[in-house]
Amino acid sequence: LPISHRNELLLKVFFAGAVPPAVTSRNLEAIAAEVRGELRALEAIAREMDAAPDGHPDAPYWRLTLDFGLDVTRTALAWLDRAQAVLRARPRRAVRRAAGPPRSPTSPRTRKTS
Repeated sequence: LPISHRNELLLKVFFAGAVPPAVTSRNLEAIAAEVRGELRALEAIAREMDAAPDGHPDAPYWRLTLDFGLDVTRTALAWLDRAQAVLRARPRRAVRRAAGPPRSPTSPRTRKTS
């Protein structure tokens, strides 16, 4: 399924090593809350569709579209749960500096002169 778009969440996860784990966890939880709301809305639509009398010739296509949304949303929630589990399992460590490799104590910029 060719879906190509910039995903801000995935960028934040990709660079999560540059920030404290709590920041990434908050980002994931904020998105999960939004996705849970979307899932509730889609499930409400599904209940309405299921309760509606059959009859419209396009109803099966509408339901396929809705099912795609339900499946993608549930998959996103499962991924968010796995991502949170990975964060919880990671040992706490110092945050990496994003501006290049660490300097050695003898490099000209950090060496103290008397």
